[in-house]
Amino acid sequence: MSRYDPALLKRALGYLYTKETKSSFAIEQINPSSTRTERFVALLQLAEQEDFCRKVQLVEVQNRIVDARFCEDGNGRIHRFLIHNILARRGFTPKGVMHPRRSKLN
Repeated sequence: MSRYDPALLKRALGYLYTKETKSSFAIEQINPSSTRTERFVALLQLAEQEDFCRKVQLVEVQNRIVDARFCEDGNGRIHRFLIHNILARRGFTPKGVMHPRRSKLN
């Protein structure tokens, strides 16, 4: 990772997460606004900062992800967020790096 320009890595990760997030919404048959997509990508960037695997934090994450009109919306996005949170908190991924998983639509 150190061989690559940090700005290039940041752009690449941003692209991959935006693409993956849009695919996740498509699987859920949701057509999100660009603002909603950007909010989830920004939330993913918080995954390494604190432990979100506690009830209070999980409820907070769900409230930020889930559309208030739908109580089953966002399960895939919450799952993806928690995976990144656990990997980052355990030191599996370098600081500032998130590994996108392959989308079901790819």
